[in-house]
Amino acid sequence: MLEKILLQVDTDRRDVVVVTCKVLPARTLGISEQETTLDDSDRELLTGIVNVAEHVGKQVHPIVLPTNNPLYAIATTARDLKATEIVLGVSEKMHAETQLEQFALAWDSATADPTYRDIAHELTIRIIGPQIEMKYQFE
Repeated sequence: MLEKILLQVDTDRRDVVVVTCKVLPARTLGISEQETTLDDSDRELLTGIVNVAEHVGKQVHPIVLPTNNPLYAIATTARDLKATEIVLGVSEKMHAETQLEQFALAWDSATADPTYRDIAHELTIRIIGPQIEMKYQFE
């Protein structure tokens, strides 16, 4: 999926931020060591991201977000970065339509505060999988 996106994007004009969520146990209180350290799985994933980008010859900005709610973490990061497009890999746990609905709820929550009204701009969300590609425009 990342290679496909990188081949479509002119990274001289648009930044590509690759977000991976480190899912924490529910009700984790405060900042734990688990949140602030990368394990071997995290390192392997980040290495894979960089390798794909190097193979394609494009620059990416990989980040790891510790969270217990990945879609909300992605939505708030997109909001803060003023992203115009978000691409999600199709979930193994839910249908793509449900994933899109869940992201829409997370986006609405992330931009509900009146201070973010101007940030709640047009946003395109794409869900990509081996046999599916969905696209939705938030306005």
